[in-house]
Amino acid sequence: MLLLIALGVSLADMVFTMVHFLPINIYMAGSDLDAVLTKQRANSWFTANYFRIALDFIGLYVSSRALHKEYTLLPNQ
Repeated sequence: MLLLIALGVSLADMVFTMVHFLPINIYMAGSDLDAVLTKQRANSWFTANYFRIALDFIGLYVSSRALHKEYTLLPNQ
């Protein structure tokens, strides 16, 4: 169950990256940039990156809990 949650968090992170960050990166790679729009998109990029980092840490925590649970359930040899 924990691995499914970790997979869901990883997929959410990838989808969020594709939906939010990729259009901003494509715009920033262009040659005709508006100063106000560029600043807004840069601020949005930095703010959303904190959310993405939080998603990564949640996925890391859930994955480590799943790994710990797996090792504690193994029979002693």
